[in-house]
Amino acid sequence: MSVLAVIPSMSSARGPALKATVSDLTSLGFTVRIVANSRSLADWLGANGVDYISDGVNSGFGSSIMKGVEASPSCSWILILNDDVKVDDSALLNIHDDLAVLPPKVGMAYLDQEPDRSIPGAVEVFHGLSLLSVATRRLPTFRDRALSPANEAANGTYKSFSAVFIRHEVWDELSGFNRDMPFTYEDADFVRRASLAGYDSVTFVTHGFSHEHSASTKSNIDTVLPVMTWSARAYLTKWSGLSRWTITALLVSALLLRLLILPFSTAPVYKHYVGVRTALISLLRSEQPLLPKFDAN
Repeated sequence: MSVLAVIPSMSSARGPALKATVSDLTSLGFTVRIVANSRSLADWLGANGVDYISDGVNSGFGSSIMKGVEASPSCSWILILNDDVKVDDSALLNIHDDLAVLPPKVGMAYLDQEPDRSIPGAVEVFHGLSLLSVATRRLPTFRDRALSPANEAANGTYKSFSAVFIRHEVWDELSGFNRDMPFTYEDADFVRRASLAGYDSVTFVTHGFSHEHSASTKSNIDTVLPVMTWSARAYLTKWSGLSRWTITALLVSALLLRLLILPFSTAPVYKHYVGVRTALISLLRSEQPLLPKFDAN
């Protein structure tokens, strides 16, 4: 039973934590691939004797996982791990046995203790992009309405791919992540495709993982938000059944509503304004935006 752990990262500040994670997972017999998406992280890892892979491009979460898998030997399971998930190796001592007894139709096994999410439809995408989901979550009367019950019943639930095992044969069967979704929604898209192919998921009860929720996305929101919007467009185009113009109108409306909510949030307002402007231009021109450049961090 072989396991490949793939960890994409772009922050050199995460270097010490990544080095510790590599040590912990390697001691359990895992093959570990860190995908460095910035020059500063690549330099730190190289200077501190930590192996990594990089092609000098920051291509996003999904593509980074694809690179890590493609650059590694075949394995039984792939462990996708966010760089801000802290690992206690003692929680994984019996993981090989746990994975070995899973039925073939279990294609994914979650480790992170995050709550279930409804598989997003158009309503959920609008709520997330507009920040309406954050605002309504703080209001008890709206908290249970933030996700569409009809959508949840129709499409099921999933967890964030911050710490998840994926059976390698399932990964191959589905051809990995959708490259049209460079940042966000690639996990929901994968779950939907896996479900349609007849695969289930389980959650391991562990106590050795904690998600620290890195601030890297927030600090780069001016360049990340447009790519998130582009991924949302690709996701809705594939799954919503809505026309291209309806999807564009929905996303534009969400971004404009985000501008109204921003002054009442704790988000970096100016960077958000820049991100919204770039996202709107990208949508209206139908030009794919870029994530932060490799040499920019």
